[in-house]
Amino acid sequence: MANPHFGEIGDIWKHLVLGDVLDRVRPARYWETHAGSGTYVLDRSWEREYGVFTMLREAPRAPAINASRFLGLVRTLPPGDNGAPRYPGSPRLAMEVIGDAATYLFCELDPGSVADLTRTARALGFHDLVRVERADGLATVWATAQGLAPGAVAETFVMLDPFDEAERSIDDMDSLDLFTRLAAGGFPSVLWRGYDDVAGRDTMRARTVDGVSTSTLDIETAFLRGETTLHPGVGGCGMVLANVAADVVDHIERLGRQLVACYDEVVMPDGTPGSLRFARTDLG
Repeated sequence: MANPHFGEIGDIWKHLVLGDVLDRVRPARYWETHAGSGTYVLDRSWEREYGVFTMLREAPRAPAINASRFLGLVRTLPPGDNGAPRYPGSPRLAMEVIGDAATYLFCELDPGSVADLTRTARALGFHDLVRVERADGLATVWATAQGLAPGAVAETFVMLDPFDEAERSIDDMDSLDLFTRLAAGGFPSVLWRGYDDVAGRDTMRARTVDGVSTSTLDIETAFLRGETTLHPGVGGCGMVLANVAADVVDHIERLGRQLVACYDEVVMPDGTPGSLRFARTDLG
């Protein structure tokens, strides 16, 4: 399985942002560099209790969270063949939100995830709309971007979600390099970045793209603040948005602040605080 962190707090933030951004942007093309699987069996762990199960429990008191496209899909996704609950990966979320009005490019190296992506596309009736590539996602997306007609750029949304931030493509490009190229080229794009210390957070927030306004929307856990030794999958994480309308970014800020409110009284399994913090950084 390519993404063992599904349903954890960092994954929750990624999916909340992605689902509602896509619902408002409605691109004609959607591409992912590191797609993972279409769906996952939602088994229990304390990290998922802190993530998806806490969100499900607390969402009714947070209107924007409660009405989010991601939460709606989590609540309604049919169970698997054995009756086990399932959880949507970002490709499934994108296909459910945008529908058959778009084409899709999903890049993934894990063979099991590639097979699941193909099954998911077929189950949704999107097989002819979806291209699944078992290939270097950074290089594949960049090559595809270079072949796109200039008029199509603004209608092509790219999600970058590297499993290993040190990963480099065959032409020595990392995810930040690709995000910078895409953003400068006018592509609506989002980059997920996780970190476990303040230095990692500040490095991400300071990343600029010449001539392009970006917004970084962070969720920080108590682990990052040193208030607990329990690691919930990530100390903190940010979604960096480029070429996305200001009103959409404002909506994502509301999601972030409401998610923090949902965790005001949450405690970790050892009794230490489980609260979150939110921050927005606009550059450019």
